[in-house]
Amino acid sequence: MWTIKIPGEPTPKGRPRVYRGRAVTPQKTRMYEARVAAAARVADLPRFDREEALEVSITGVWPRPRRLCRVRDPDDRIPKTTRPDGDNLAKAVLDGLGAHFDDAQVVRLTVAKFYADRIEEPGVNVDVGFAE
Repeated sequence: MWTIKIPGEPTPKGRPRVYRGRAVTPQKTRMYEARVAAAARVADLPRFDREEALEVSITGVWPRPRRLCRVRDPDDRIPKTTRPDGDNLAKAVLDGLGAHFDDAQVVRLTVAKFYADRIEEPGVNVDVGFAE
């Protein structure tokens, strides 16, 4: 099992814009995918063979909004039920990891979204392992 930590606020995959018949991925998405790739290199994520089935778990942690910082609010993580969608976060992360494996190799994918606990920094935790 390999663990990758991507610091900073999670960024979902943006919709491509079409200019003169050519689809262009938004710059914010390209920059985030590059940050994911850099974090994978730092974590020494190997390149996987095309035949290997993989299991990926993605946990996105967003900054806690002020409305959830009251004394009566829990200190732990709070489930995030608002946008962005979890599948768009998964698309951005898996595309950023494209140099290490093809996202078609992923046979089990788990995505979770939370607001940070009171002292936690925002970011994304990715666990990659062989599927059983």
